[in-house]
Amino acid sequence: MKVLYIDHSPEVGGATRVLLNLIATMKEAGSDVEPVFIFPAGSLSASDVRCETGAEVIELDMPWFTKKAGPFKLLSYLLALLRASSQIKKIIRREGVDIVHANTFIAALYSILPRLKSRIPLLWHMHDILEFTPVNKFFIRLPGRFADRIVCPSGAVKSSLMEFGVKGDKCAVIYNSTRELKEASTSEAIRSNFRDEFSITRNAPLVGLVAVITRWKGHDLFIKAAQLIGKELPEACFVVVGDAMHPTDVEFKSEVLALVRELGMEDQVIFTGRRADVTEIMKELDVVVHGSVEPDPFPTVILEAMSTARPVVAARSGGCSEMIEQGVNGLLYTPGDAGELATSVLKILRDRELAKAMGESGALILERKFSRQKNLKSILEEYASITNI
Repeated sequence: MKVLYIDHSPEVGGATRVLLNLIATMKEAGSDVEPVFIFPAGSLSASDVRCETGAEVIELDMPWFTKKAGPFKLLSYLLALLRASSQIKKIIRREGVDIVHANTFIAALYSILPRLKSRIPLLWHMHDILEFTPVNKFFIRLPGRFADRIVCPSGAVKSSLMEFGVKGDKCAVIYNSTRELKEASTSEAIRSNFRDEFSITRNAPLVGLVAVITRWKGHDLFIKAAQLIGKELPEACFVVVGDAMHPTDVEFKSEVLALVRELGMEDQVIFTGRRADVTEIMKELDVVVHGSVEPDPFPTVILEAMSTARPVVAARSGGCSEMIEQGVNGLLYTPGDAGELATSVLKILRDRELAKAMGESGALILERKFSRQKNLKSILEEYASITNI
């Protein structure tokens, strides 16, 4: 069975990591799925996927839609969508594709016309919870109508789609998974290498936010909480792993950097930029923070924290409440509340036994509830439900 995976991510973010994990699990399980990928031209995701999978990766001109686009920009988007749709239809026929798996919301929009013209099944993997607006309602209902099945990574995503008018019986809640469990590293040599790189003392408490730098991910909230934590634990250090993905996020990054300077925290807050060794960095964190100020569908970073046995402090919204058991594998706080976030982090930093127990519980929950095998089985069942192969 040949599946065409269409992703619209310019860099490897959560949705693309979920896709890579799925393909890796298929390969290990000996699945008969033969993947072909489409990514935007020049995408960093394309090169990463090509290296990791060895599969065919096709790059097309697929502009990123932005909310601030004016009439002329919207027209250019429409023309690009029509051109890409025509190319996708040709690729479907040339490659003998059996199913289209649209891995993002924008990818689903690009997939509608090819699906209708080629008459092959479309599975839409929705990784977002969008603000309820008339414009979003219109665009959400398009793939909601024409997709044969919709995979939602959390109950929160399914509920959001149903609010937009998407039929609930089309939606399947399938929790994402992440790569195999990594043993949490306590090696002094590894800790020393990481800390030496950023001039962090070996025993300093280390708190990290791992996320693309964009406004809704709450980097400014993290910095405000870091200041409060620093007043109680002056030796604590804070790491921001990730960078701005889109040009529209560069301004926000500048605001966050300015906030760090305004609060006088230049010596405590480190920005690593985009990193290929996120897992290794994650292992060295004492607490992983999820800072999103808007509902996060199903944060991959929380799965990755569980895989490295790290305790998590996350916003009580979106899919986080389905991932974090309060006081068991982490703590939940009110979204946007820097004080409550700081208090939760301090509670874990001050109690090493609690931190260890939370990390170990997270690893067990990952294996029980979010296993790769369970995720693969559910996805393949969805493929089978929309094709006769």
